[in-house]
Amino acid sequence: RFKRVANTTARSALVTSIGLVNITADNPLLVWRADAAAGSQLEYTTNGTTWKTFITSEYMAAQDTGWVSVSLASGYTGTANVRKQGNRVYVRWSCSTSFATNAAALPLFTVPVGYRPSADVAVALGGTSLYPWTGRITTAGVVQVRNNHTAAQTSMVGTATYLVD
Repeated sequence: RFKRVANTTARSALVTSIGLVNITADNPLLVWRADAAAGSQLEYTTNGTTWKTFITSEYMAAQDTGWVSVSLASGYTGTANVRKQGNRVYVRWSCSTSFATNAAALPLFTVPVGYRPSADVAVALGGTSLYPWTGRITTAGVVQVRNNHTAAQTSMVGTATYLVD
């Protein structure tokens, strides 16, 4: 079944007229809700109370910030970018400097408000060699890295993907 409704009130009235027992996983109800955001109007339920939205590529394109440049901290050269698609954030960077051996975690850059995780996030890192690095993005948006090798390194790349609220 597929019906057009004006809003959530009309959607609820439709469920009442059909009856909850007639809406199941084998017999879902699909609606086109006119007041929903563009690209997210198509909704469905398998129980009459919990609704899910079919997200279209147009909606996702509207929710995409594209890659946004972020300034690296003083002493680093290279690039850092963030991107948000819906509630998914992508962070990537490539930078150079002299990364000391076993030094404390160094702040590389800060992720802007709206892109920050609600809990610290581990990041994937690589350097001028295959030796280990550790890194994270804090809830304050600070991207921190640490060269865990016994030799200094001169360049590093990293990436992270996480969800935001």
